[in-house]
Amino acid sequence: MSGLEEQIAEYNRTRRSPGEPLMTQKRLADIVGTSPSLVNRHLHGQDMMLSSAARYAKALRCLVDDLLFNVHEIPAPVSEQVAFREEAA
Repeated sequence: MSGLEEQIAEYNRTRRSPGEPLMTQKRLADIVGTSPSLVNRHLHGQDMMLSSAARYAKALRCLVDDLLFNVHEIPAPVSEQVAFREEAA
């Protein structure tokens, strides 16, 4: 799941105001002033410009980092990996 896809889902679950419609690709594209096809390409992994990420972040009420970096794929620092191995032993 891409960072953008995760943030759209998170927006719909927790950040959306009562009565506000769900965030869809089309709605996000309308808000940020781009095409639904470009949003779709970004959802499927095409690199996005920082300016696009900033507009998405504002619309989704999240950080640019949330869109550009998947924290689930970033390895823990070596010190944390060593501590985890020691606890497991």
